[in-house]
Amino acid sequence: MSVSRYQNDVYESSSSPVLSSTDDQCSLIDEGYWHDNDLVLAAELGKALLDRNRKLELALEKSKFVEREKSAEIEFLIKELTNLRELSNRKMEFVDEADRYNQELSNSNRQLMRKISEGQQKIQRLSNTIASLEDQIAGLTEHLKKCKCQAMITEKRSAYYSHSSPMSTYRRRSSRHSISSSSSISSSATVSSKKMTSVVSATTAPTNNNNNKITLIKVVLIMIITHFSQDIGIDLCVLKIIF
Repeated sequence: MSVSRYQNDVYESSSSPVLSSTDDQCSLIDEGYWHDNDLVLAAELGKALLDRNRKLELALEKSKFVEREKSAEIEFLIKELTNLRELSNRKMEFVDEADRYNQELSNSNRQLMRKISEGQQKIQRLSNTIASLEDQIAGLTEHLKKCKCQAMITEKRSAYYSHSSPMSTYRRRSSRHSISSSSSISSSATVSSKKMTSVVSATTAPTNNNNNKITLIKVVLIMIITHFSQDIGIDLCVLKIIF
């Protein structure tokens, strides 16, 4: 404000007409005053400029410090971004690997379910086979018991007939009829021997047939149980219990 006023005064003095001597003296006084005033103003202006310069330097240093902090922060953020990208890539790789592992587990699960289904079907078939074989074994065992009972009865009959054979009857009759002729004795002996042979053969024939049936049934049971023992898990000690 003071500088502008001084400039206006100088401009007005330069544009004024020729001054008188009094005016010259006044102007000299005014010039000295204004010269001192200009020095004061210049000093104040310089001081203000120095203060302003110091403030600007402080602001510049502060801005440089802030800039360095921002640069360090930017570098830190760049490093963090790089680490996050690497972590994201590792996570993506882990997710891909987990997907592949999940797919493998799904395939293995489907295979296991298929094997379980096949195993259940096989177990069902073997259970049906076991049931049918148990029925066959029960029937054959019952038939074997019947054959054994029939064989025992036949053996008892054969033993009974062997003890009470027609030869003893013939001897009693021959002692009573000792007066008879030798021809009649020989003929009766021949007839009695034929009868005894026929009776013995008649009594032993069913025994042989029953023994053959029992042996055949045993062979069939052994063949069946031996054939299916590995699949159905039948213990071969059953043969000892049955036979």
